[in-house]
Amino acid sequence: GSIDLSVSGGAGGFTFSWSGPNGFTSVQEDLINLSAGTYTVTVTDANSCEQTADFDINQPDELLVNGSISDVLCAGDSNGSIDIAVSGGVPPYTFAWTGPNGFSSSDEDISGLEAGTYTIEVTDSQLCITGSTFEVSETFVLTATPSITNLSCFGANDGRIEINIQGGLEPYTISWTGPNGYLANGELIENLEAGTYNLIASDDNGCSIVQSFEVISP
Repeated sequence: GSIDLSVSGGAGGFTFSWSGPNGFTSVQEDLINLSAGTYTVTVTDANSCEQTADFDINQPDELLVNGSISDVLCAGDSNGSIDIAVSGGVPPYTFAWTGPNGFSSSDEDISGLEAGTYTIEVTDSQLCITGSTFEVSETFVLTATPSITNLSCFGANDGRIEINIQGGLEPYTISWTGPNGYLANGELIENLEAGTYNLIASDDNGCSIVQSFEVISP
């Protein structure tokens, strides 16, 4: 901040005595590089006549950014979003986002996001800068943990796979494909021949995972 003083009247030959915040003092007529606060000057002329005046240096409110996050619905999706609200400073504002896999944007609000960490830098018209970091998470993460029983003998059909589905939103829909047109549903499949069995598991929210399991023959 600055104060440019004008003095009139008196007998000339003015001297100046300033005081201000944090012990500030000066004998200059005009002041620059001031912090916010109240500055008091006493002006004395050649006849020792005095006049005192106060001046307030103001500042904008602190530049702040807050955000509202919508997480990714299913693991691997790109449907997260961040809406921000900026206060303080001196509008207009500019925005610079960075995020996973080279993500960048100059928009205020961003959407179509994958899970990860997003950082914004907000700059106001006075080139004041603030920043914030937001974490977009995956809301529904499905996992399938298998228990596999391999064939007891060559040519036998006594293989077995039982899976434990966790995460997501129940109920689950489970479907299997396998060798020779094999089709099945459910967490347990048995009387299996050797080969690869493919699982598709979906939850009630439409999130799904695809995994393959191998039943081995001696």
